[in-house]
Amino acid sequence: MLRKKLKLSANNENDDETLNDSVPNVQLLQNSYSVTFEFEFWEKIWKVEQELANELSKIDFKCDKNIAAVYNPLDYAGDVHKNFMKKYLKKSPTVPFGNVPSVRDWMKIEGVVNKPDNEITAKPIEGFNCNREEQSGKRFWGVLEELCGDPDNFFQHCFVYNICPLAFLTSTGRNITPPEIKGEGKSKLNTTCLNYLTQALNILNPKIIISVGSYANDRIKELKKKKLIPDTIDCKLIPHPIFLVKLNTMEIYMHEALSEAKKSLHEFNEVPVGCVFIYHNNIIARGHNLVNKTVNPTRHAEFVCIDEVLNYCKEKQLNHDEVFSEVIVVVSVEPCIMCMSALCNLRVKEIIYGCKNDRFGGSTVVNVADFLKPETKVKGGVIEDEAMQLLKEFYQGENPLAPISAKQKKKK
Repeated sequence: MLRKKLKLSANNENDDETLNDSVPNVQLLQNSYSVTFEFEFWEKIWKVEQELANELSKIDFKCDKNIAAVYNPLDYAGDVHKNFMKKYLKKSPTVPFGNVPSVRDWMKIEGVVNKPDNEITAKPIEGFNCNREEQSGKRFWGVLEELCGDPDNFFQHCFVYNICPLAFLTSTGRNITPPEIKGEGKSKLNTTCLNYLTQALNILNPKIIISVGSYANDRIKELKKKKLIPDTIDCKLIPHPIFLVKLNTMEIYMHEALSEAKKSLHEFNEVPVGCVFIYHNNIIARGHNLVNKTVNPTRHAEFVCIDEVLNYCKEKQLNHDEVFSEVIVVVSVEPCIMCMSALCNLRVKEIIYGCKNDRFGGSTVVNVADFLKPETKVKGGVIEDEAMQLLKEFYQGENPLAPISAKQKKKK
């Protein structure tokens, strides 16, 4: 859809005068966004961004021991950011995905890049002298360059808004995404970013919002739930660019399942299992473990998704047996015996999982298919290392609702 809109824009420049420049056209949310606006809109967004950065600087992230440094590009690279906004007819303020060649060579942006106060050696800020390419930025801006040619063709109608401008880094220089943050700083971060996202949307007044990645999509869902986004705005989701190269379709869906698993771990302290149900190439259900939260041992990710599909069928007036027969289940960990039995009884088309479940797996421990004889295909090992790493992270801590073992009782 985005490709079609951008190609149409590039081929119909003479029709631009029919557009009302005060009304945004498309908006692309990173974490991100896109739009057409009137004169000096950039100044209003600049003000929102500066206030957001100021509020975020007050949040203490020391509760998360993994965070070694927090970089704020609006602080040390504000000159470049401002020049970017001014360059494109004062129409397109944005925080690009930080890929130097895209900013320097395609957009032709210049400016002073200073050093952050808390720079770590593993992640030095080198400005335009940096020879390292940021892969997400390379993919994101590379597609737009391929589709639009001249950057003006994109920025005439589109705006990219970064929900959270901060970069959270480990001591080794690895990025920590907002969903991975632990402690009370995380909730303050989400609340603050959501408040200023609301302000930005009120200024931009977009017709379409395209969320790039699950984090952005969750924020938009929250605003819609609170009725802070009009129902007339069309909201879309596309995968984050980090998933778009050298990945087959199932790997992209598995990353969506892993995103749900991370929510389970970092937001709910649950066993990190995430799941999505695919129907005709669309995600119609997504879920993660809610066993502890609901104090219900059946609220596994797969059962959460099953309930969502039943609701989907009710809303769309579809036969749920026919829908389930076309559903592909993508889950980060091999379904347990209970979940595998349920999925096979529903006759889902295919089950694809990440890592094995050596204790309760419905294929590894007990091969449920041998008993139920479904036509369901089962395949494992898709991005299994990442799924296993999440499980290891969980089991390094303690499950607050786990039963006390016999040995522990004797010690007491």
